[in-house]
Amino acid sequence: MTTIILASLGNGLFGVSQLKVKNYITQDERVKPVPYGPDFRSDSLGYGFVDLKDNPDRVTEIVEARDLPGLQRLLRFFASRDSPFFSIGCEKAVSDQGGSRFAVGGYVEFAFNFPTLAHFENYEMLQKGFEKKLVKARVSGLQYFEWKVSPIDLSRVKIRMMSCTVWIGLSELPSKDLAAKRYDEALRILASYFEGIVFPPSPQGQIFGGGAEGREVQ
Repeated sequence: MTTIILASLGNGLFGVSQLKVKNYITQDERVKPVPYGPDFRSDSLGYGFVDLKDNPDRVTEIVEARDLPGLQRLLRFFASRDSPFFSIGCEKAVSDQGGSRFAVGGYVEFAFNFPTLAHFENYEMLQKGFEKKLVKARVSGLQYFEWKVSPIDLSRVKIRMMSCTVWIGLSELPSKDLAAKRYDEALRILASYFEGIVFPPSPQGQIFGGGAEGREVQ
């Protein structure tokens, strides 16, 4: 197990208190296989895993991100050759609560692209580093970022390691369009944070990328 020492987390992001937006980390023991296929249940539309690594232009193929520029920006970062991560999945849900009130929330799941880095302590470091970014956040209705760390089984390399799902929650808003807009603004904050981190050189043994073409699992 390797713990990363981040060269920069945005000019000293630790030791921040009195956040208006909650930012916390949890663990989930349920295991997800990666890659995974589509799941079109009546209450959910899952389009399956798409390997975007080294192919950021394929982000436009992700149905869940088509109307969310902030999510596209974040996925492009994860997909870039210089990023130490790869994306696993994402979702947005806007529900009518009645009385012209709409609830919105969603998630983006990612993992380190190197098994030796993909453990709880490194995701916790990212979560803690995000706090100063939130001090400056000005998104109406934004309530929390939950960083949920859970195990994934990677069939490609036949190992189990940890991924991180960042859940974003907002309060009810007066229109569906405004709810989606506020959710995208929250994603932009997250994307800006990741883009501002200076990572140390990555170890050997990446899982996705390295010149491989993107693959969609049917």
